[in-house]
Amino acid sequence: VCPRKNAIKFLTMTFALVTCIGALVTDGAFAQSRRTAKKYLSRSSLRPDVQLSIRPQFGEMFSKTVFGRRMSSPPLSVWKTQAGVMFVASSFLGPLCDGRHSAHDVLHYSATGIAGAPLILKSPNGHILLETCWWVPPAFGLAGIILGTAHPLLDRLNGVPRPTPGWPATLLCIACFVGSYELSGVLAEAAASSTHDFMTLDLPLLLSAACIFLAFERSAGGLFMCALLFVIGPLVEIGLINVLHLYAYTHPDLYGVPSWIPQVYAAGGPAVGALGRKVLDELALRAENAE
Repeated sequence: VCPRKNAIKFLTMTFALVTCIGALVTDGAFAQSRRTAKKYLSRSSLRPDVQLSIRPQFGEMFSKTVFGRRMSSPPLSVWKTQAGVMFVASSFLGPLCDGRHSAHDVLHYSATGIAGAPLILKSPNGHILLETCWWVPPAFGLAGIILGTAHPLLDRLNGVPRPTPGWPATLLCIACFVGSYELSGVLAEAAASSTHDFMTLDLPLLLSAACIFLAFERSAGGLFMCALLFVIGPLVEIGLINVLHLYAYTHPDLYGVPSWIPQVYAAGGPAVGALGRKVLDELALRAENAE
């Protein structure tokens, strides 16, 4: 038991260290881009509806995007394309993350439910590599559309200049979320053999969600979305588990869901938000250049 606990502590500390490094790297780029935006606004020869965009290089942490006093909105066709991209990306990544919970014996899909038997991929030694069902990718895809659209919309409603994340920052944020998802499976699997301990299960996941938010999000709209996910996510799962009986957690705490699952939902907000902003920015620039 002791070596296993030490391994879990090492994994938790490693993830926290990586997230903190991400915070330090992105903090300077974020602050510099924000100072640049404010400098242009202070000179303010810009019309209220003007948006100036300078296409970023791939290596830049944040796009050099300067907004006018009101952030302009791309045409509806751009938003529709962005929604399609978010649906495809979330439909692919969501089940892969969710499958890690099945691999760690955290949850399993019902073989006799109304949705039919799940798809299970196993390694030669019988270990589960992926477990999912036909409705899971569309569900994650729909969530990706909502979150990917909501974050840039809230940015515009807030009216505060916000630099668009570059691809390195976006991918690093997604990687940290995937790491948090994997960490939840590892910690939950380890806790299954002992008494539920808030300090070694719930608290590390809460801290990882907070670190991801502070490293990559730090906006009022993003905080609102994290809080919304923290509440709405588990409520939706309670319905899927207790009403539709589509799947079940191996060790639930309340109404069929574990106490730590809200933290995992909250950690996903900044990642999907960053991807939504970046995809929208890329599509808007392409539409602008095509005119």
